[in-house]
Amino acid sequence: MKSLQNKKQQQAGFIYLVLAALFIASLVTCNLIANKFVEVDMGFHVFKVSAGVLPYPLTFLITDILSEMYGRKRTNQVVLAGFFSTLLVLGILYVGHSFPAIESSPVSEQDYSSVFQNSWKIIMASMAAYL
Repeated sequence: MKSLQNKKQQQAGFIYLVLAALFIASLVTCNLIANKFVEVDMGFHVFKVSAGVLPYPLTFLITDILSEMYGRKRTNQVVLAGFFSTLLVLGILYVGHSFPAIESSPVSEQDYSSVFQNSWKIIMASMAAYL
């Protein structure tokens, strides 16, 4: 009996961890791809949107699932972890920008800057809305 309960707790812990990882990955991805704009054809209308909005609904779905399964407190822990993970990514992007690209780098300094130069603005705006 205790073994079955222990196994269910392990499964619940694993599901929580997977959902948390998916939430954080989706949140970070939203911010990294936000500078690209795409057209989404819904048949009745073509929407021009940031590519960052594509994984964003997944974050809401995951927080709803987490909240239903694990409660508000544990869900807020995941949300806070996502916040700090995003700040870490911002820091890593900054450090990556601080070092000049070597001549043989497949990604030039200009390309790196072009892709990530607005990331801090997007991430900070996202984090303000997030909190």
